[in-house]
Amino acid sequence: MKPWRLLPLLMLLAAQPAAAAIQARLLASNPAPYVGEAVLLTLEIRRPGQVAAPLRPLWPPLTDLLLVEELPGQVHRLDTASDTVIEHLRRVVRPLRAGQIPLEGAGVVQNGRRIAARGVTLHVRALPQKGRPQQFAGAVGRLAYATRTDPATGTLLLELSGDTDLRQLPGPVAGDGITALPLLASDQDGHWPTWRRTLRYHLPANGEVRLRLAWFDPADGRYHTSSDRRSRRSWLIWAGLAALAAFPVWLVCRWRKVITLDRYLRTGLAGLPYDTRLRLLCRAGVAAHLLEELARHWRQADLRFAADTSPGAGRRQRSDIPAQLLWKMAAGIDKRRLHRP
Repeated sequence: MKPWRLLPLLMLLAAQPAAAAIQARLLASNPAPYVGEAVLLTLEIRRPGQVAAPLRPLWPPLTDLLLVEELPGQVHRLDTASDTVIEHLRRVVRPLRAGQIPLEGAGVVQNGRRIAARGVTLHVRALPQKGRPQQFAGAVGRLAYATRTDPATGTLLLELSGDTDLRQLPGPVAGDGITALPLLASDQDGHWPTWRRTLRYHLPANGEVRLRLAWFDPADGRYHTSSDRRSRRSWLIWAGLAALAAFPVWLVCRWRKVITLDRYLRTGLAGLPYDTRLRLLCRAGVAAHLLEELARHWRQADLRFAADTSPGAGRRQRSDIPAQLLWKMAAGIDKRRLHRP
């Protein structure tokens, strides 16, 4: 056999290590998304820095998937000592149905040789029926919105942002809740994970506008509407009004406790030894540190007014307990236990 006949075989064997050095892998940002939720697919290609022939990426077929955006590729060098680089190709898709969606057929092709990537299966969850708003049109993801009105031009500016499909959000209506506002302009920009959309509407004559936004947030698994913000604000207002109304009632109840305690100290405990008084107050619910402060006050009063020999002077002065101490004692006292033996 002539040596030149072995040349094609030798060239084929020499090309095998370069092809074997190329690897492909398919990744999904969320293997269990909801229907309509954005999922980032990444085709990772590990290859030498210099390749003998161009590489052509292979994506799985978009069966039951909607291609939303194809992001720019990224190239990362593994380390300075190695010539290996990792290339990331990215696509954003949305599943269109619930159930298992296998992603097969991804990889890379070089010189007609296909290097396959292991398949990935998306376990797509159906959107819950409970709590679904009537105006929900299929928007799934994060959403933030803001409105601005311009009375000079008679327009309403609605600004939307998030990773949901901003085109599946219903527009605002007039104050009657039925008449849709005329759309004057629409502009959308941004890239995943945050798209932005700005819409300009013509304001009605009376200026009354109602938003009908409705979306499902996978982060908390709940539906949200544009009326939630007003509902939370109204709840806070009503809670504040209830607190203001309850404060006078609380103040009257506390003051009655103070009066009852002061009367009990002046009459119910009059003439009893200090130890007996403290024991009865402890049984009524007075805290231990307040009892120590009360005993200290009584001892100081005894020393201060020991020289006063006028009838009833010491008893009268010792009953004048500071109002701050009475207030603290009344906070934890139980009036029903004051007069028990």
